Amino acid sequence: MAGDKSALVVTPPLSWLDAGKENILRIVKRKGADFSGSGTKTKSTPFYIVLNCPSAGDTAFNIYTQIDTTTPIGDLVGVIGLTPEPDVAQGIGIQLSDEAGKPINLGTPVLMGRHAGAESQQTISLQAAYLQISEKPTAGVANGAVTFTMRHK
Repeated sequence: MAGDKSALVVTPPLSWLDAGKENILRIVKRKGADFSGSGTKTKSTPFYIVLNCPSAGDTAFNIYTQIDTTTPIGDLVGVIGLTPEPDVAQGIGIQLSDEAGKPINLGTPVLMGRHAGAESQQTISLQAAYLQISEKPTAGVANGAVTFTMRHK
């Protein structure tokens, strides 16, 4: 269906996140023809994190998201490596971006929203895409893993 988003709702030890939802983002399978050289990427898959924010009275605060991975790829902004497993693809990474398509710095808190104080639901909109990182990628399993840490101040 046009406009559909894949829901990614994480369950950290904060009570104000939706809990108990699936935490796997499925990027549509891609073909080698979707890439045209190192640095090109596939169409992005949008996803979002839904925060259930309780009332904070008159206290407004900023919402920060930090994305961490055990498989960063050098100096490529927002790009994670594939998880090591049998039949893993080569020459491909996964790039995480904000709603506007700007790659997100990994390991750094990034301002992603503002809670006005009243009870509300905040949506953090993100995107993921496969990125060709070498001249000759090979087909295979292309999974990645990240940890989202939500903070407010």
